[in-house]
Order: sequence, then C-alpha cells, then structure tokens
Amino acid sequence: MRCEYHAIDASFGWVPTPHQKIHDHLIDLSVSEHQLSDYADAIDLVLSLAVPMDAALGPVGGGHSLHPIFENESLGENKSPREYQSVQELTEHINELAQPWISSDYRLADFSQVRMCYVMSNLNNGNAVFSEGEVYLIDHLNAGILPLSFMTYVSHCHRTVSEYLRGRLKLPLDNLHISSCTKGAFWLRDGDEEEMNGSQG
Repeated sequence: MRCEYHAIDASFGWVPTPHQKIHDHLIDLSVSEHQLSDYADAIDLVLSLAVPMDAALGPVGGGHSLHPIFENESLGENKSPREYQSVQELTEHINELAQPWISSDYRLADFSQVRMCYVMSNLNNGNAVFSEGEVYLIDHLNAGILPLSFMTYVSHCHRTVSEYLRGRLKLPLDNLHISSCTKGAFWLRDGDEEEMNGSQG
C-alpha cells in the first residue's frame, strides 16, 4: 500500500482525527494498523541513535527546546522560554514550576538517570510518509535533544500512534506526572502569577 503526503504551504495541527481540511479539500490522513506499527518502530529507531556527549539541549546545534510541555497558547508555539545549558538547569526549572501544584511529599522530576535522545514530538499522521514498505519521518520542527522522559509525555498526547508507542517502546514513567503538571506553566498568562502565589499561601 502506498500513501502519499504533499506539503502545500500549510501545516497540520495536533488533532486526534485522521482527517484535515486544507484549502477546502478534505485530506485523508488515516493509516492502517500495520502502518502505525511501522511508525512506532521508526520512532524507536530514532530514539536508539546515540547522542554525542557534548550535544546541547534543544534543536540539533542548540537553541530553545521545542516540545508540547513548553506550550505557549498566546503565541501558538511549543518553544521553551530560554535555552537550557544543562539537564540539571531544565530539571530545576520544571520542579520550580511544579511545586505550587503538587503536595510537598510528591516526587520531583529527576532526569539524571534518563538517557538523552532525539525526541520528535509532532507525531500526527501527516508527519509520516509510507511508501513501498518504507517509512519517512518528516516535520522536525518540534524536535531536538531532550531526556527520553519527554518522549514518554509525547506518547500520552492522544495521537493515533500513541498506543503503539506505549506498547512497543520502553519509556520511563517516573517523570510523566510532574511533566504534565508543568505543561503551559513556562509562560505565565495575566493573573497566573497571583493564582500560583495564592496557592502557596
């Protein structure tokens, strides 16, 4: 079976439906169970690639990390508010943001024993091309070097491939809840700071 996807100066949003409307044309992005399995295997292969010891966090070559945990609703992007110089700095920032929302005895984030990998986080059906038994992963905009736990978060984002990722990949679960607590908290909206301060009182 051959499925073709043509980029026509339009982007596919993160939607759970396998269909998307572009220029008044309904594009069928549905894929078979076998293709979803191949999709998960392709992601697994990417995750297995060794990351250089001196690789910076974020996009390959460095920069602001791109991942749905950094969602900024007002700008419609998933970009971290700053460049993280180390995993420790990222960990401390996540824990700082999460503490107002969790009990004092709850386990904080700890990525010290989690391996680094290339995480692709925009995994809707339109970002994989299936052709003659091969899988091509496209759209690396929201991708970069991050701890593997960030892939765990992606596998729970309710995409059609999500259950295949969880079933086939060995993903760490320890930091999933704390990561979920901080989604969107990296960019405070008007009134958020007062609400967070009030919850601490």
